[in-house]
Amino acid sequence: MRRTPNVEVLENHLAVDLLMERGPRSTCWGAYVLDRDTRRVHRFLARATLLCTGGAGKVYLYTSNPDIATGDGVAMAYRAGAPVANMEFFQFHPTCLYHPAAKSFLVTEALRGEGAILRRPDGDAFMAHYHQRAELWRIVDYREWCLKMLVRDFAAELERIDREIEHELRR
Repeated sequence: MRRTPNVEVLENHLAVDLLMERGPRSTCWGAYVLDRDTRRVHRFLARATLLCTGGAGKVYLYTSNPDIATGDGVAMAYRAGAPVANMEFFQFHPTCLYHPAAKSFLVTEALRGEGAILRRPDGDAFMAHYHQRAELWRIVDYREWCLKMLVRDFAAELERIDREIEHELRR
């Protein structure tokens, strides 16, 4: 990107909101952008505006997502009137290892694939209560996973299991 003559890369800048003209046919004319070095907000005008803002993993208290993944892009799009849907497919890792004195990190599927077991603080292994494959429920053949993800019921099952794991880890 840096070698493209009509592209300027601005580091330490953060989109704050979209520059909208409200009316029967609302139009986006760019964005308000915070220069983090000078603490000034600038208007950037554009004929086309793309939001490429990353995820929203930091909405969870304990997560392995980067600190900047705060969902700002979704919020800006929503405020501009864009429909927001399918947020259940945002990446969320229920097997994030938390320690009060360290940054959280992800306990990967590979670890579970090698036999790691998710346990409550009392030592009880709980995953078998929620899925017959226990800790291996996400470790499936990739093609099989893709086909099942096309079926809405499977997506609902993933969401339910993620909620159950989150509930168990907060006990």
